[in-house]
Amino acid sequence: TGLTDPIVDCLWIDPQTPSIILAGTWLEGIYRSTDSGGQWSLVASAPQVTAIIDVGGVIYAPSASGVDSSADSGATWTMYLSTSSQARALVSTGNMLVLGLSNGAIMEQAGSGQPWKTIFTDPSHDVWSLSINQSNPANIYVVEWPGYGAENLYSTQNNGGSWTLFASPAGAQFVALSVGPLPVLYVGVDGGLYSSKDSGVTFTALPLQDCDVRLIEPRANGSVVVGCDQGAYL
Repeated sequence: TGLTDPIVDCLWIDPQTPSIILAGTWLEGIYRSTDSGGQWSLVASAPQVTAIIDVGGVIYAPSASGVDSSADSGATWTMYLSTSSQARALVSTGNMLVLGLSNGAIMEQAGSGQPWKTIFTDPSHDVWSLSINQSNPANIYVVEWPGYGAENLYSTQNNGGSWTLFASPAGAQFVALSVGPLPVLYVGVDGGLYSSKDSGVTFTALPLQDCDVRLIEPRANGSVVVGCDQGAYL
């Protein structure tokens, strides 16, 4: 009880104390439970939370007004970065943070306390999702969403020095992506799941089709967890 926002966009489970769970919601902000989801309390009034990530024991969450952070497993929160447009996507590798905004910009911070720099801009689009190649952090992927039309998938191999635009497989819309540990690029679309072993030059359709993919989470053992409009698949 206590979780009154029906739109939960993301969850985070404390790896040290699994009974602590954070829920990022669209309308109200971040909720916290200390009893495995039995009771919830609103701990941060930051609507439109789309991700919750842990970087070296500090938790970060993008929201409508920027990025909030917590150093006590989500019990208390402070504004880490204020932005003029919604912070839509946030990923990390090591101590580096990469942030995507609704105005089409991508910002990067090399480490805590370091200045933020803009590495990509596309004011006609909205950053929809981000992913970093963990074996090569200079290789970053971004899905830019222009509204109800075909999304654009860009990648950089040199930390934003230059970007390459890729065509959508099967003419579908990109809605989620992640880079696996092999590394393999996985792309979710409205209608299925695709993979690429050549950094997006060519794509192969995977068995999971006829569903709208919204989340892709490659695991270290080579398996992939996929969330779509029909449920979760492994």
